[in-house]
Amino acid sequence: MKASRSRINDTYQAMREHGYEIILDERFLILKSFVQHRTSNTYDHCLNVTRIALNMAKKFRIKVDIRSLVRGCLLHDYYGYAWRDTKPRWHGHRHPRLAAENAKRDFGINALEENMILGHMWPINFFRFFKSREAFILTLADKMATLEEVFAPRGEYEGYRLKLRRAELL
Repeated sequence: MKASRSRINDTYQAMREHGYEIILDERFLILKSFVQHRTSNTYDHCLNVTRIALNMAKKFRIKVDIRSLVRGCLLHDYYGYAWRDTKPRWHGHRHPRLAAENAKRDFGINALEENMILGHMWPINFFRFFKSREAFILTLADKMATLEEVFAPRGEYEGYRLKLRRAELL
């Protein structure tokens, strides 16, 4: 059965409603221990990507499968290792497949969510092109979050974490 697409009214409500079981899962919480970018860990990065993606869909009034957008965004970097410490070869190319496999095993993702995760590293993974508006939004949100996390002053990024705590997501 194909999920219906609708517009987003409240970003944090959508995150709570469709992502809470992931956000609070002990397997997902492990991502807090992995450095992602200069000012963030992988857990915070995934929440940030989700927030940006939902805001983008809301701002441009794009009808999306909200549940899949939230779940795909949260799990897009669910590869489960500290890539900065281990420096695996071809991390940018390989981690989407590993994240999709882990997400399928641990959270039972659907085909749309899997495509979102597999395609989020486009254009690095040039032939894994996104096939849905949700996947396209995730790809853009991931790039935007990365830029925000790499270039944001550390104190500014802490303000974002405080917003998430107030929204009862942390």
